Amino acid sequence: MKKKIRANPDRPYYLLLYPAALFLSILWVSFYGSPLPYLVFYTVLLSLPFWLLYVLIIFLTLRIYQSTPDVFCTKGESVPFEIQLENTGLLPMGDLSFEWEERLASYEDVPAHARFSLRPGEKLTLNGNLRCLYAGTYPVGILRIRVNGPFGIAHFRFRMPSELRLCVRPIIEESSDVRKLREALASDRSKAYREDVLPGNDLRRYVPGDRLNRIHWKASARQGELLSRLPGENEIQGVCLLLKASQSPLTFEEIVRRDSFYTYVVSAVWFFVRMGKHIRIWYEKSGWQSAVIDSAPAFNNFYRILADGIYTSSASPDMQKIKAQSGNALLLTVSEESFPENPGFSMGQAALLISDAEFS
Repeated sequence: MKKKIRANPDRPYYLLLYPAALFLSILWVSFYGSPLPYLVFYTVLLSLPFWLLYVLIIFLTLRIYQSTPDVFCTKGESVPFEIQLENTGLLPMGDLSFEWEERLASYEDVPAHARFSLRPGEKLTLNGNLRCLYAGTYPVGILRIRVNGPFGIAHFRFRMPSELRLCVRPIIEESSDVRKLREALASDRSKAYREDVLPGNDLRRYVPGDRLNRIHWKASARQGELLSRLPGENEIQGVCLLLKASQSPLTFEEIVRRDSFYTYVVSAVWFFVRMGKHIRIWYEKSGWQSAVIDSAPAFNNFYRILADGIYTSSASPDMQKIKAQSGNALLLTVSEESFPENPGFSMGQAALLISDAEFS
């Protein structure tokens, strides 16, 4: 458990007051040996050790718990949030405050910036709501407890004994143009979405690698250039997604990137489930595993697995095994490393970051 002493962040020069007061009291005692200078000297000398002892007592006797009804929630969902404080010691506690995780979650009806005092044996319960802002698994709520020093000179802070870590499910985003998703997920090469789809029909300009039986020869003759058909919904047979996740995210940027990755994956999978098509997902969670998603219950199970976290280790997937089980389905790879690390990402802005697509 990390513990730190810091100066008042608003007035960092406050930390110089103690050595200055101690120096002046020593000068006073040196020139005047009366009881008053000695009283001031010992008061200044012992104030810091006594405060540190007081902080240690708080560290040992303060009990704090934070909880939600379930460790699983959905991004943007309002979740009941409860904090319980208890002073189990014999001394009163005063001027306590908390440092919150405010980049990954927002809080409602919670006195986030209030200061608290507890009498010996007193219990205090705070209730409110929180909203997780990104998909994935990460700590929210109170991260550190802060004990403010006398006169606001400094503060002492230490981490929560146990973090509140939630598994946040991503939300499903509907694309404004279904053809974009259909082209990227079901085309022969399935590279990034290209802006050469002709408006008002299901044709796009020929791209090297397109199959010849998908070329619309009559339209190509009229236009004077090769045009390829977009695959129709009845042409989309089976699709396999190979999910290459990163290591467990630690920084804010990594959590944002995982949110984009998760949102994209569930939106793509739900697109096929809604069409009544089955899709096989390959992912790593204690070894490489696969799941066939062909119904809403199967999708909900995968939805929960994704929120709990999938992480890629150094072990490479057995591509021969994957291709053998994929059969004639289109095998696509979705890499988390391809997604941006900014919170402004959405499916509508994505270049449909699917790479290394190939027929098995």
